[in-house]
Amino acid sequence: MTFQRSSGILLHPTSLPGPYGIGDLGPEAFRFVDFLAESGVRLWQTLPLGPTGYGDSPYQCFSAFAGNPYLVSPDFLLRDDYLHPNDLVEKPNFPTRKVDFGRIIPWKLNLLERAYLRFSSDPARDRGSFERFCADESHWLDDFALFMALKESNGGGAWDGWPASLRKREASALAQARADLSDSIQRFKFYQFLFFQQWNALRAQANSRGIKIVGDIPIFVAYDSADAWANPDLFFFDEDCRPTVVAGVPPDIFSPTGQLWGNPLYDWPKHKATGFAWWLARSKSWWKEVVGTVVALPLVLPPSVLGFYLLVAMGPNGPLGMLTQGLGWGLLSFSFWGLLIGSIIYSLPFVVQPLINAFETLGQRPLEAAATLRAGPLDAFWNVALPLARPGYLTGAVMGFAHTLGEFGVVLMIGGNIPGETKVLSIAIYDYVETLQWREAHVLAAGMLVFSFLVILAMTVIDRRMRRRLG
Repeated sequence: MTFQRSSGILLHPTSLPGPYGIGDLGPEAFRFVDFLAESGVRLWQTLPLGPTGYGDSPYQCFSAFAGNPYLVSPDFLLRDDYLHPNDLVEKPNFPTRKVDFGRIIPWKLNLLERAYLRFSSDPARDRGSFERFCADESHWLDDFALFMALKESNGGGAWDGWPASLRKREASALAQARADLSDSIQRFKFYQFLFFQQWNALRAQANSRGIKIVGDIPIFVAYDSADAWANPDLFFFDEDCRPTVVAGVPPDIFSPTGQLWGNPLYDWPKHKATGFAWWLARSKSWWKEVVGTVVALPLVLPPSVLGFYLLVAMGPNGPLGMLTQGLGWGLLSFSFWGLLIGSIIYSLPFVVQPLINAFETLGQRPLEAAATLRAGPLDAFWNVALPLARPGYLTGAVMGFAHTLGEFGVVLMIGGNIPGETKVLSIAIYDYVETLQWREAHVLAAGMLVFSFLVILAMTVIDRRMRRRLG
């Protein structure tokens, strides 16, 4: 991969100027983007933007996925009618050259709570956008909001000092906490709603000016975080959910005694046993859209295009053909097993989508209950998630079987290949293959493959942008 040579600036948003004691995602951030664009700078590198915990360090955050509410702009809250001008009248005289977190945190949280009260007092206000945000981010937001509400109710102390039933996430204790702290949970979700509204607007402005934002994340999560509390099986913890080993570095020329950071270490064998689901389920990478597009290709791709590439792959010089020949199984092309494999691949979207819906509907609570019974991630998957998702398997199997049966002969039954007037691409590819004109078959098949992929990817991107715009 090649990158265009560009200049950049490293600046955390807290270092931006402003009257509120700390830089934020407000007007000064937009002015900084304009300054970068006018200066010919193309990269803005930020440090982590998560909610800071111990020592106010961006590398010790309460969540690897949440945003820092102290970065929410009061000016934009005022603009969007979440605050009244009187809310800013009693602003303290903050230092102008450094951030005094001890003074700014209680003042900023008071502003955010006023914004939440104004929001919650009007049932119709942004309710659809807020609920859509909560649903889209539920894979991390539900645990984070509950974690912060529990932390607040326990005097701000680290979770290893909470009652054992909460520390070990017993199902009954979590259910009671959700009921008792429901308003606090909604409040912390609202803070994240505000942060990502303002952050997404700033990113959009930067992209429109040709500025790329280069992120930064800690290599380890903090022990006092929703990530560690909600997923204890994925770290090296003892029976009381305390770390048995922690991160650090050995002695070197800069530190003769080394460094002990205190972050819990990942239990990589357990991550591997679950297919790294904890990472993949939270990924916002474009690879999610790419993989989803590849799986959905058979929905729009002509059967002969997929069949042509499967024929090439199963042929004597194809990767599958060479593998099966090497194993002594012969060729899959023009065989029953080859036909069966091709039919399964062609019906993949109709099988996968019901399974995805089944797992999304399942939610986290059954897995939390399994965790309280000492079930590991793999046990919980096989013995809890899979049985509960059984309706998805049945639906997927029925749809896949029906699609496989119904596909044979559809193109030929409909017709549409009138000599001198029309030409069906799928039949044209078949004709080229039949006469051994491989180059022409490749051109037509590749053209349809690229076109189908781009259509689905474009639809996915447009849908995501429309959701973001509406939100």
